[in-house]
Amino acid sequence: MVLVPAGEFLRGRSHPLPDDALKWFPALLRDDRPVRKVWVDAFHLDEHEVTNSEYAAFVRARRHRPPYNWAEGRVPAGKEDFPVVDVSWEDADACCRWAGKRLPTESEWERACRGYADGKVYPWGDDRPTAQLARFNALDGPCAVGRFKPNYFGLYDMAGNV
Repeated sequence: MVLVPAGEFLRGRSHPLPDDALKWFPALLRDDRPVRKVWVDAFHLDEHEVTNSEYAAFVRARRHRPPYNWAEGRVPAGKEDFPVVDVSWEDADACCRWAGKRLPTESEWERACRGYADGKVYPWGDDRPTAQLARFNALDGPCAVGRFKPNYFGLYDMAGNV
């Protein structure tokens, strides 16, 4: 796990969004303006998303239902190191608790994502995503975890992928 140090950060969105984004995702974007300073205590976060193989260990140990996209309840072949998808918040919370961890709060997640890039659109700055920076093509699905450079805190895949 990676220690995300305590600190103040600018939470929210300083850049305008296209009207379409506001029309299609109003609930998601309702509280991201105005930008405000938020203090977050230090916390730990896994360095990458939970992989299919990590989630499978939880499913086996707790006899928990697998994600619906696992045929016959098994990790798709060749996808062991890919992030688990199609799990609910409750499933993710149960997996975290089983592992002796917890899901981050919304403020913790935003702090972890931003690193020290306050006011920037992406963890790496304002440059638009490229195939070298992150996976943003949902049609192709996610890629294996840790494929792109980590952010300032040493966390992988904090924008894109899942």
